[in-house]
Amino acid sequence: MPKVCGNCSDGIKNQGEGDVDCGGRCRPCPSCDDGKKNGDERYVDCGGDCKKCEFHDFLIHNLVWIVMLALLVIMIVGGVLSYFVLILARPEKAKRLYNNNTFFLFMTGMNRFCRNCRKVLRKSPAVGADAVKNYLEELQELARRPFSNKELYDTIIRMYSSIFSLPPGFDDKAFFSKIHESKVPPFLKVLLVGFYKKAGILTMGTFVADEERESFLTEFRFLIAELGKA
Repeated sequence: MPKVCGNCSDGIKNQGEGDVDCGGRCRPCPSCDDGKKNGDERYVDCGGDCKKCEFHDFLIHNLVWIVMLALLVIMIVGGVLSYFVLILARPEKAKRLYNNNTFFLFMTGMNRFCRNCRKVLRKSPAVGADAVKNYLEELQELARRPFSNKELYDTIIRMYSSIFSLPPGFDDKAFFSKIHESKVPPFLKVLLVGFYKKAGILTMGTFVADEERESFLTEFRFLIAELGKA
């Protein structure tokens, strides 16, 4: 019977091969320093029978995906920041936030996140605790009795004036200038601008139901409380 010669795909280590079907006259055998992911390696030259893979091996192996993810995050963050700049530049858009529960919840959630970051950085609140307490007590007193649209609007404007050091009878231009310069966190700025524009309906002689008027007061109390936490 003729003898069968060994080859590089017979599943046997023969003919001077360094391992089964590799080495010698066959393809090079996988090694832990060949710059390739082969054998039982998890990443290039690590894992399996080679050295233990470390974090930088993971980064190198997934570099393309990490770069793509980073670019995506930058685009999202850039888009969100651009949107906030647009809202602060065009307050009518900020007012619409109060007509969309999803956006409103997003804004309040992001403001809460920023507040926690400010705590870590040991940043002080935008408004002192004593001032916030006085504002809330006054609003609580207002809520205990009947109040008109004008009385509520005057209270809101007076408190805005006090918080941002605005002169009596200030106009929109002065308000937006002061709030831009203030140390109020950006997400809370947007909410305050939106509420300021929304409150304008109280001066238009339009019918405002008692429930809606109470909702105005509740929202304003929430914003004032947030100023003391930011």
